Amino acid sequence: MLIHLNRLLLGSLLLLAASSCKRESYSTNENGLKYRIIRKEDKKQIQLNDIVQLNLTYSDMRDSVLYDSRVIGDSFILKVSTPSFVGGFEEGLLLLGEGDSAEFLLSADSVFQKQFQQPRPPYIALGAMLKFKVGIRKVMSEKEFSEKIRREYAEQQQDQIRAIEGYLVQNSITAQPSSPGVYFIILKEGSGRIPVYGDSVELKYSGKTLNGRIFDSSNKAGKNLTYKIGSGGYLEAWERAITTMKTGTLARLILTSDNAFRKSTKAPVPPDTPVVFDIELLRIY
Repeated sequence: MLIHLNRLLLGSLLLLAASSCKRESYSTNENGLKYRIIRKEDKKQIQLNDIVQLNLTYSDMRDSVLYDSRVIGDSFILKVSTPSFVGGFEEGLLLLGEGDSAEFLLSADSVFQKQFQQPRPPYIALGAMLKFKVGIRKVMSEKEFSEKIRREYAEQQQDQIRAIEGYLVQNSITAQPSSPGVYFIILKEGSGRIPVYGDSVELKYSGKTLNGRIFDSSNKAGKNLTYKIGSGGYLEAWERAITTMKTGTLARLILTSDNAFRKSTKAPVPPDTPVVFDIELLRIY
């Protein structure tokens, strides 16, 4: 009875090991890349130089995740270039198409030295393997990607123009753009000299978003702004506006993000945010 039970247990263990190996079995290409296709949709195949939107994670062989693209954003986009080493990550991508998912086993030494071009972290052992898991969401040619970016940019700019027009209506302001995405409104006309590039000026100002949130002001700084026009560090639209104002003028400058802080993550407002400046030119010196 004991013998039969031991045999039964041994048989069960062998079946479990076999099924585990089957689940984790990898194919190997001619360059030694080990890969496992998880899902194959037979849609648009990835070609060299294509732009690919994908989900990407990589982990050690104990499945401790070292990187997950979904943590930093919904879309991870890369250009499929010539593989950085034989049997590299890009070779795996070229096996896939839109909607596919797969796993690749890659040498950590090669990945960090030749692909990431940085030292291998000390917590990853010499000779260790890394497990890359990818899910292909979208495959685009370079032309298709450029058209997508242009289309999204135009839509975004139109959304910002509509938001600014709504702001003008809400604040009973009648104004036309002085240039694309730039609205300049005189609130109080001064009578003094108009500054030119190279002049030093003293200003009172405030900067806010369309919803009225102040992100910067001379009041907040506790002093008026003094600086030399053209010395650098100021928005081009801001400086153009100042060089049209008579001393004593109070004006409002409304800008789309393209004329303000664009997509900067170091700006005082979120990327792609229209802004409103109230500027009073106090003196030229």
